[in-house]
Amino acid sequence: MLKQVYSIEKNGFLKEIYVAEFDTLGNPTGEIIKDIIIIDMPQGLYKPKWTGTEWIEGMPQIDIDALNNILQPPTPLEIVQTKVAEIEITTSQLIDALAVILEVDA
Repeated sequence: MLKQVYSIEKNGFLKEIYVAEFDTLGNPTGEIIKDIIIIDMPQGLYKPKWTGTEWIEGMPQIDIDALNNILQPPTPLEIVQTKVAEIEITTSQLIDALAVILEVDA
């Protein structure tokens, strides 16, 4: 069976993905070179890093949050909430202006 294997850099970050042949027991049928990892990488990692025993996220959380904020437009609910807040501010300003006008006439 074919399976993905992973070449890593000296610092543990993913370099390249290759395909290798494995037998039915999960053992590689050919020679695996030194910096090739045969343990499956979990999905969803932005910058995969091999620690020597497991795959971890190598990208700082602040960078992940920044990417997620760029990629996600505001939801319809967020748009409506923003519009409601703008209307409330405008209404408050109009009431204040009207109160000033009524005080002058009194």
